[in-house]
Amino acid sequence: MADQKHIVIVGAGFGGVTLAKELAKENVRVTLVDRHNYHLFQPLLYQVSTAVLSASEIAYPTRQFFKNNKNVNFYMSKALDIDQERRVLITKHGEISYDYLVLAAGATTNFFGNESVARNSYAMKTLQEAIALRGHLIHEFERAARKCGPDQWEARQRHLNFVIVGGGATGIEMAGALMELIDIFKKEFHTIDFKEVHVTLLEAMGSVLPMVPPDLQQHTID
Repeated sequence: MADQKHIVIVGAGFGGVTLAKELAKENVRVTLVDRHNYHLFQPLLYQVSTAVLSASEIAYPTRQFFKNNKNVNFYMSKALDIDQERRVLITKHGEISYDYLVLAAGATTNFFGNESVARNSYAMKTLQEAIALRGHLIHEFERAARKCGPDQWEARQRHLNFVIVGGGATGIEMAGALMELIDIFKKEFHTIDFKEVHVTLLEAMGSVLPMVPPDLQQHTID
């Protein structure tokens, strides 16, 4: 309808999808923009990266949320810029005019200014990053399995030491899931001495899970 306001939302994460669902009940037009055509359940990325879940189990087609909402349109493209004077969102595939614009594009991995960590580590914010990390973990064990000679200990160590940076909820969950994956691999990689496998969790604060009470921190450590 001509008198409907047009609201453009950038980002089909939790915030963007929730807002679009609420606005779908109103007399407005909504365009939801995202570079991917799926909604990602980010809290379970660590389970994809450790082969517990498949990618399809945490990625849901965004259009499915709004199949009964004719006033909500999904537009798959990457947002590039905003022309505030013209009230236009510029995307990789064209321009979208708006009455109101909501930016809900999410966040990127925070390396806290540590360029070495950023350069030499695997992030875990996107589905592609989780899949890449899963492939890396599995291939490190495959590489170690080929270096089974007694004189290849140092070479094996390059593949069997895993460091997780960040002792928050995701880091703790990742460490636990990685240990479970290692338990599975113990039955499959017969040439690896799993006493040589080490998982190290690094946290800059005084304890893991610094956002929870001390008794829960200690329970996690125990």
